[in-house]
Amino acid sequence: MPNVLRTQNLQKCVMAMLTRDENSSSFLTALCTQLECKTFDALADALNLLSETERLLTQTNRTAFTQLLKPVNWQPLLDEI
Repeated sequence: MPNVLRTQNLQKCVMAMLTRDENSSSFLTALCTQLECKTFDALADALNLLSETERLLTQTNRTAFTQLLKPVNWQPLLDEI
């Protein structure tokens, strides 16, 4: 998942929680605690690594697929029509 989408999703979650008055203060306390936590940084780094691996795998597969493509001369078929 690209970093921009993760950021947007987090922003949406925070905004949704803030609109609920009954949970706002405890939610913000828990969020701030997690943002300062080293485990959170490690999980974020792992997710970034996974996203980058997925991107590279997709790029490699796309390259492999394009190598399978061969040019086709459609002119003989068009001449028959």
